[in-house]
Amino acid sequence: MGGIRDTADFAALVESLAANRSGGSVGKLHVIVLAEARDDPEWARKLPKIRAIAEGILDARLARDEAYFPGAPGQYLLVFPRLDEVEGAVRAAALAREIHGHLFGVAGRDFAVTTKVVPLARLIARRARGGAAPAEAPPTEAQPRHGILLDAMFQPIWDSLGQALVGNRVTIRRIFHGREIFGPAVLFGGDEDPLALEVNAVLRRAILDGAARRATLFLPQVVNTLVLQDADPIRRWVGETARLHAGKLVIELAGGLAAAGRPGLRALIRGIRAEGAEVAVQSVPDRDLGALFGTFGVRYLCINEQQIRGAGLSPSAAVALFTVIAHEVRNLGMKLCLWNVGAPREIKCAIPLGFRYFTGAAVGPTVAFPAEACPKSAEQVFA
Repeated sequence: MGGIRDTADFAALVESLAANRSGGSVGKLHVIVLAEARDDPEWARKLPKIRAIAEGILDARLARDEAYFPGAPGQYLLVFPRLDEVEGAVRAAALAREIHGHLFGVAGRDFAVTTKVVPLARLIARRARGGAAPAEAPPTEAQPRHGILLDAMFQPIWDSLGQALVGNRVTIRRIFHGREIFGPAVLFGGDEDPLALEVNAVLRRAILDGAARRATLFLPQVVNTLVLQDADPIRRWVGETARLHAGKLVIELAGGLAAAGRPGLRALIRGIRAEGAEVAVQSVPDRDLGALFGTFGVRYLCINEQQIRGAGLSPSAAVALFTVIAHEVRNLGMKLCLWNVGAPREIKCAIPLGFRYFTGAAVGPTVAFPAEACPKSAEQVFA
């Protein structure tokens, strides 16, 4: 279909898609935003040439059943009828990256091209109220299904050896009766909760944020029997995303790792590595399991202190556990991470044991947008 200039024609296409797709057709409609360069008085003069280049790329790249519609100045609404939520987001990000590459010399150094996902149901609701097509939905936004509201949040990662914030870790948030719940606790049914599929999709969608792609990023993915029924889409998605990610991409496998069995876990880990990402596991392993992780090519072992606190361990018992874990996996080639640390003194205790990477209140807040990489000394963390 290519470019659609008539508003009524585009509205008819959107309504037709929404009528034939369940769940608000999340992932079918995306927005590419050609962001105005900061303090550029020539933006209005440059815009016609910028749009001509962007539309030339869209005309060349979109398939016959895909379409775009020029919305507000510098914005394009893209329709991908055959793609699911994650595939559509990856496709839109790839197009945005290509447009940015062609426009760098024309638009200037501060020029940015970003993508956003828009549920078709929301677009139709806004149109029924007489509003314009929405372009404000952030890429981390999740859509409530079955009354469950999930979204993704970012935690800055502190590298104690490099004395710097080196990137971000994505975590899931669930709003339940007005209360915020984070991480594995959102799965009320445990590791085998079917909600894991949606949790994984929400986390994957979040990393398409441009700032998140510039630095190290840890992306947790829950592993359970349902997820493992078809692991090929995970590997394909990792391959597409790793090519877009300028920084280090680390897939953090969590949940029911035992559900995969040794052959299944080995195949999943090696498949992810083959697609260009590194692998972490969130686990409390014994020596034998730790050795298996090392053999499979796992680079990071992650411990979630929030879960340990939830299990009722005292601070001294938690430190004793960290000591045992560090001893069991010593010389296996894995770097140790401690997530959701409650207080600076716990970081001080963990560093001599061999833990290097940390998140938590002492490092920085859990927020809706990724932090930029920057120096951060131990004095700042322990203050």
